[in-house]
Amino acid sequence: MTYSYFELKTPKDMLDKARREYHRMNENFHVDHVFNFFVTAYHIRDYILKNCSSKQDVLEKFLKDSDLKACHDLCDKGKHLKLDSPNRVDPVVHTWQGYFGGAPFGTLPFGGVFGPRVLITDTGTIEIKSLANRILKKWEDFFITHEIE
Repeated sequence: MTYSYFELKTPKDMLDKARREYHRMNENFHVDHVFNFFVTAYHIRDYILKNCSSKQDVLEKFLKDSDLKACHDLCDKGKHLKLDSPNRVDPVVHTWQGYFGGAPFGTLPFGGVFGPRVLITDTGTIEIKSLANRILKKWEDFFITHEIE
C-alpha cells in the first residue's frame, strides 16, 4: 500500500519539506516557522517507518541522539504545550535580549544579541537555530548512510 499526504509520499519528500521549513525559519525567525521545522523534522521518522521498514533498527538508534531527542521534545511541546511524561523534561523557551544587563554573563557575545533559546534542563541550554542546523545535517547524513530515497 502506498501512503501519502497530498504530495508528501516518501521520506525524501519530508526531508525536502524540512529543508524548506529550515530556510523559512532562518529567513524569518517566527514561531510558525520554528514550529513547522521541528514538527516536520521529527516526523521524517514516520515516513521512513512506513516506506522503509527494513531501516527500523537503525532509525531507533538514530533517534536516541540528544539533538533528535530535543527535536522530539520541541515537536511535542509545540503540539501539546507541556510534556507530561515522567521520563521527559518539559523544555522552557526563553529569550535573552540585550547586553550584559539582559542575560547571564557568558551567554551572549560582548555587544551582541541572541534570539530565542530553548532550555532543556537535562542537557542545558540549546540555541534553536544551531539545533535546527544540526538536526537537518544529521537527517541528511542518515539518508546518505542508509541509502534512503
